[in-house]
Amino acid sequence: MTGLLKIGRTGGLFGVIFSRPVYRTTEPVDLDGETIPAGYITDLVSSPWWGRPFLPLAHMKTPALRHDMRRRLQRHKSLAQIDGQFREDMRLAGVPEPVRTLAYWAVRTNTNR
Repeated sequence: MTGLLKIGRTGGLFGVIFSRPVYRTTEPVDLDGETIPAGYITDLVSSPWWGRPFLPLAHMKTPALRHDMRRRLQRHKSLAQIDGQFREDMRLAGVPEPVRTLAYWAVRTNTNR
């Protein structure tokens, strides 16, 4: 698992229920030949407020970090391709199927890079 340090929370409707933890990487991480630097800040899964309470980050931190960086760095790929890679990364990480489907559709609704 990638070294992540929790540093706070995102803003959220109704406080903690719909907010997400914010993390900072504690070491460099290789991503498809690119390096995510130590100190990179992420909320991991940028899903809409309705999906946040249902996405258990314990099983999907590494796939979520990879997805976050792909959305920012791999502009030559479509968001659909990047979101598909996220779904495959979750499968390889052993994330259960119902959670994979929910997480996939939650990020598909977020069209901002």
